[in-house]
Amino acid sequence: EFAEDYADKQTGKSVGYAFLGVALTNRPAHPGVQPLTFRERLKEAVMVLVEWLGLTEKEVKLADVPRWPIDEDSPWSWNWARDADEIVERFGWATLAKACAYVDTKNYEKGDSGYPEVKAAYKLPFAKVKNGRMTIYRRGVIAAMQALLGARGGTSIPRDERKRVYNKLAGLYKRLDMEPPEFHYSEVNEVKEFEEKVRTLEERVKTLEEEKATLTKKLEETEKAKKELEIKLLTNEIETWAKDWLNKGVPPAVVEKFKTMALEEPDKRKDFEEVLQAIAKPENLKQMGEEASDAIKSAMERADRVAKAIYGGEK
Repeated sequence: EFAEDYADKQTGKSVGYAFLGVALTNRPAHPGVQPLTFRERLKEAVMVLVEWLGLTEKEVKLADVPRWPIDEDSPWSWNWARDADEIVERFGWATLAKACAYVDTKNYEKGDSGYPEVKAAYKLPFAKVKNGRMTIYRRGVIAAMQALLGARGGTSIPRDERKRVYNKLAGLYKRLDMEPPEFHYSEVNEVKEFEEKVRTLEERVKTLEEEKATLTKKLEETEKAKKELEIKLLTNEIETWAKDWLNKGVPPAVVEKFKTMALEEPDKRKDFEEVLQAIAKPENLKQMGEEASDAIKSAMERADRVAKAIYGGEK
């Protein structure tokens, strides 16, 4: 409230314009009261911040940098089950939001607190409770900035949100009297990590190919040994089979011939046995005469052919 021509109450003398009082209210009682605006002052403050951070005006958004005590030297560690829960229990979700550089409000709905009430929505913490008070850790701020710029595997914060998060952390750097690192997207680190993964996979493929070659060689050796064993077993079996026919009276030359044939075609041994049976006991066939079966007659004919082949004529 002011007066254009104010008279001093003690002397009665006019002193001109005079400031009489001020009140902050959204319902002024005096009809002549005019609202005060701070838009121009705020713009000046923003420009000072722009110059201070070395940013363009377009990039600057007033960051919610908490004015908590600072721990300059303590090591930084963070446990979501312990540290985040303590903040929420003592001060609420809004304080956890201030203690983290990023809050995902796109994928997580806001609760009654006005913030997501799921810890997975919060990333890059830099402050926690110490001696009952929220405290900013210098090393926590540094760790959050490093993660944002790609260290320790980087962060899953969306690309279009990272500059805003950087601005908040840069404000904390300034408060800590530190020069913030230059902003950059973490593609360079991501490319390096990808190339490292490719190299690791290539080495793994090479190792697997070597193992495959070794196993293939062992398999071939095993198959060869198996085949040799099968031949050995078959040879022993045919030898026993041939001795049995020798004992039944089949001439050695005939047995040797059939043994060779049996080794070449082991699945035809039953056919060979019919012939050998006829050779071993030809008198049985003569006694049967016309009553001999067609199979035995056929065996006789084969026996005759074999005998001729062996002896060169009629036996």
